[in-house]
Amino acid sequence: MLIALQTLFTAIACVLLFAGYRWFQGRDRTIALFVAAGFLVRAIAGQVLFWISFLQLPIGRGLQAGNGFWFYASDGRKYFRRAIEAAGQRIGGLFHIDSTVVSPGFSQVLALFALLFGGVASIALVMNLAAYLGTCAIAVKLSGEDTRTARIAVAALSLSPSSILWATQPLKDVLFLFLIAAFIGIVASWMTVWRGGERAFPRAILLTLALLAVFCVIVIFRMY
Repeated sequence: MLIALQTLFTAIACVLLFAGYRWFQGRDRTIALFVAAGFLVRAIAGQVLFWISFLQLPIGRGLQAGNGFWFYASDGRKYFRRAIEAAGQRIGGLFHIDSTVVSPGFSQVLALFALLFGGVASIALVMNLAAYLGTCAIAVKLSGEDTRTARIAVAALSLSPSSILWATQPLKDVLFLFLIAAFIGIVASWMTVWRGGERAFPRAILLTLALLAVFCVIVIFRMY
């Protein structure tokens, strides 16, 4: 039953990722092409690297760490192992991860994804693809009518070699970047609401709460 549910949730996640990409098609063709390129290279590279390592194929064996991991994700293996242990205790386990370990917040996110999609390293790819699309969407929104700035920002996010590499493994870099972008985006919205004047207070309160929530998550992620 659990496997069937996880398969269903994975299918839903894939549909939502596709819907997220479709959002960019209604904005600008160049931006949509950059987002598509970034999405595909992450998705394809992530799947290829996962199966090579998971099946222990004779390709770069000295660089493989097994079970879908590679040599550059030593931290990722620690986060993932901690997340799987928490996921084994179901929902309650998410709230019992030791807060003194490095990045307990990221381990909780991974544990949630493990519950929803299964305890394999490739769940990080779903998380990182969603974070990538979210970061690009925030960059486009912040650019407003300035299409040129939006293109430059999205191109930098989409084609960054390090961002592509980290997205293929359960590492926190891509999600942390999304949280920083979300924080900036909420601050910008908060300022816009106050300038609007009419009925600003209720919306500003909600945005302030959202700002505090994102800030708290950033703190428990502990980038380094």
